[in-house]
Amino acid sequence: MKTFLAVFLGILAAVAVVAGIFGVVSIRRGQEVEFQARRLRPVSNMRGIATACIVYQSIYGQYPEKLSQLGFAQGQGPSGSREHGGLVSEELAAGKEDGYLYLYAPTKWDRKNRVTAYTVTATRKKDHWGGHGHNLFVDETGVIRQTWEERPATPADPPLL
Repeated sequence: MKTFLAVFLGILAAVAVVAGIFGVVSIRRGQEVEFQARRLRPVSNMRGIATACIVYQSIYGQYPEKLSQLGFAQGQGPSGSREHGGLVSEELAAGKEDGYLYLYAPTKWDRKNRVTAYTVTATRKKDHWGGHGHNLFVDETGVIRQTWEERPATPADPPLL
């Protein structure tokens, strides 16, 4: 009986160890998935801004003068106006979302003073998630560029693959 009990407890301990290993692997995988989601969110936001700029330009004949023109009126739904296009979230239109600062800047104007080119940079706030991450750049070409250096991305940086 003692031998049976010893074998049984040994098997039970082995099962507990294996279950613990699977638990650790599962938690680690969940953390990796969460990290990837946090890393891809700003890329999605930059694509959203670039797309919103194209839609805005097709409606109003120019790109917006400021990022806030792509968002909703404060606390309201889409108004469809030049000042509040309702094309991106309020947070993104305010230039802050998911630990990133989004800076929009018109770069060219035509003779009628309409914006014909722009740039957007997404720079991760310091100490948000620990370590350093990638910073992004997009302009009217729609090509998103990135750098892993602790500086804003520029048109000279490699495109996101």
